[in-house]
Amino acid sequence: AGSIAAANGTMTLRGAGPLGSTADQGRFAYQRVSREGQVAARLDSLADANSQAGVMFRAGTGTGDAFAALVVSNGQVVFRSRASSGVAATQSTAMSVGAQPWLKLVRNGALVSGYASDTGAEGTWRLVGSAAVAMDTAALAGLFT
Repeated sequence: AGSIAAANGTMTLRGAGPLGSTADQGRFAYQRVSREGQVAARLDSLADANSQAGVMFRAGTGTGDAFAALVVSNGQVVFRSRASSGVAATQSTAMSVGAQPWLKLVRNGALVSGYASDTGAEGTWRLVGSAAVAMDTAALAGLFT
């Protein structure tokens, strides 16, 4: 179960289930993007300590599709990715973030890099992780929970 709602420039996602392993669960609000680009957002809040949310590039909407994401949970952010569809996801070492972190993924061809910042200001972005991810020229980019 879950929902997606948008009002006054704020998007609210409510999802159920984790992102990772070989099959993902939860909600994904996305738009189609070209081979190169970025997606950035500020995370206002999580429902509880066990919740997770973030930004993601994804090859498609299937539960086992290739992806790269920045995942926030319990005051930590990780870069999680699945290099190709159907394989297990991997993740970077966790990095501490503030209560309302900014998250940014940058896609340059197959390479996706994830950055986090407490303010979103230029010069404050820290690299969380990067990986080569198999996606077509057009991929999906957006928010997930």
